[in-house]
Amino acid sequence: LNAMGEVEKGLALADSLEKIPAYKSLPEEAWASVIYRKANIFLNQEKMLESSRSYQRAIQLFERQAKPNFSELALCHNNLGYVQDILGFQNSSKQSYYRALEIWKTSYLEDFSNISAVLNNLIFAELDYGNLEAAKDLIQFFERYVSKIKTSFDLSDREEFDIEMFLLLNLTRYHVAANNNRQIDQILTRAERILFKAPKSSFNEKWAVLAAMYELAGF
Repeated sequence: LNAMGEVEKGLALADSLEKIPAYKSLPEEAWASVIYRKANIFLNQEKMLESSRSYQRAIQLFERQAKPNFSELALCHNNLGYVQDILGFQNSSKQSYYRALEIWKTSYLEDFSNISAVLNNLIFAELDYGNLEAAKDLIQFFERYVSKIKTSFDLSDREEFDIEMFLLLNLTRYHVAANNNRQIDQILTRAERILFKAPKSSFNEKWAVLAAMYELAGF
């Protein structure tokens, strides 16, 4: 329901579950996934405070479980980081992103999309904070990660293209912040070569990434 945009129905369904007699005897931690999904609904409604509280509660309940759903727990941390950033708590936001990254690094190396997204969030946050050293460490991990998954996993052309463009965007951000102009030119050339060889559908989706790289370089 949430994915289809029927957020009010999704929220009503989640709330109604707690009224079902058979579910009342469940331990509190059994509701972690439901509360996580309620947090997603609040996020879609742009109710950031309610969303933040629900993600934090879901995390507490997941961590009380003997065998938590680590994928959902990582998404809780990642989404909480996004909400905290909007609410103005940048340090807390970074901590949440780092927790999400640690879970994905440990258990879900094949989750290319989410790992790329949280690295993107973290690199942007560290550069915005002025911490070039931390951003450099993340960039180097990102480069090693891309090299590793190319040899360890059977990536589709689309997956390889998406993660390469994410990496190049963040390399541009880092080298702009570090005033490494020669590296910026090399990265732009590499991005142009990859993008203009891509299928039309991929080009149409990712040309804005290259445009953002041009804008950074122009700045």
